[in-house]
Amino acid sequence: MDEMTPRQRFRAVMNFEKCDRLPWYEWPGTEATFRWIREGLPISEMMGQKEEPDGNGALSHSFSYMVLDTSRYFGFETLTAPEHMVTIDHCTIPRYFTQTLEETPDYWIIRSVDGTKKKIMRRETYCMPMWLEWPVKSREDWERLKTRLDPFDPRRYPKEWNDQYVEYLKQAPFPVEMWFNGFYAMGRTYVGTETFTSAFYTDPDLVRDMMDFQATFIIESIRKAIQSLGSSIDIVVIDEDMAYKHGPHISPKLFREFILPHYKKLTEFLKQNGVLNIFVDSDGNIAPLIPLLLEGGVNGLLPLEVAAGMDALALRREYGRSLKLIGNLDKRALIKSKAAIEKEIESKVPLLKEEGGYIPMLDHVISPDISLDNFKHYSECLKRLL
Repeated sequence: MDEMTPRQRFRAVMNFEKCDRLPWYEWPGTEATFRWIREGLPISEMMGQKEEPDGNGALSHSFSYMVLDTSRYFGFETLTAPEHMVTIDHCTIPRYFTQTLEETPDYWIIRSVDGTKKKIMRRETYCMPMWLEWPVKSREDWERLKTRLDPFDPRRYPKEWNDQYVEYLKQAPFPVEMWFNGFYAMGRTYVGTETFTSAFYTDPDLVRDMMDFQATFIIESIRKAIQSLGSSIDIVVIDEDMAYKHGPHISPKLFREFILPHYKKLTEFLKQNGVLNIFVDSDGNIAPLIPLLLEGGVNGLLPLEVAAGMDALALRREYGRSLKLIGNLDKRALIKSKAAIEKEIESKVPLLKEEGGYIPMLDHVISPDISLDNFKHYSECLKRLL
């Protein structure tokens, strides 16, 4: 078989067709990259270059800077690579401006662009911020926030958006992606996970209004891009993160009542315009909601977190070709031993490759406790089976 482009390969796999080899995706982690450099990964073999305008406009000056891209060294494709993305700005416009509210030798407290208040620890390595406050605490707050979420604001589209850019994406050799927050994700972003989850019981009218608003906001903000590109958008990923180790944050009953109708509306719009691959991205054990996601028009899941009990082989047995899969290679195996790495890959990839509709990837970001030596071994073993 002749060598395929990454886009041809992606489309073949998602259509359960044979291809020259499987794609291989990863989410590079910054801290893992720093560790690998300390362990001898040559910077010269990761270096790329990016160019951005300097903001002076009339002077037409620009600057370029070097970026480190581990995919160049190992040969995987980067999930959410910027050049592959049709990025529609779904954040607040105008932004809440970033503001330092408190600074100590140990931490900063800031007001972020989405209106949240966060505590960020001063550490050499990355850590997740601690969210302290969210912008929506009442119906009045929600009504004020809506004024910053105008789906028709032209600033939501990339500055390079024009007919030439659209044609470039249609002819691109790589799969074109679009990602955006879904419905549960929107609520936890502006209300906070605990308060939003409780609101399904304490303030159901607010939740209904937020879900209805989000459906309209997504569809109208992406309408121009979706109608311009159609089937040239190879995958849409709806970011939800609505589960943890032991199951979803909301029950199937609540999902059916509050969220499912809006999934149907959104996916119908996407499919009418030729988008064939509609994935949901959620950490944790999303399994109890899969039948509802399928009913809502979703046909793919990632990253299938093994520690939470997600099992790609079991999902394929249960749902067959109705559910496409990306991920599910247990990153914890890469912390252990070369034998554990080999066992993890060999127990899943050959069978899923034969079935089709599957792209191998670790079950989340490459974590900093994975050594360079172990990731090299993982890379070598996986490449033999692609």
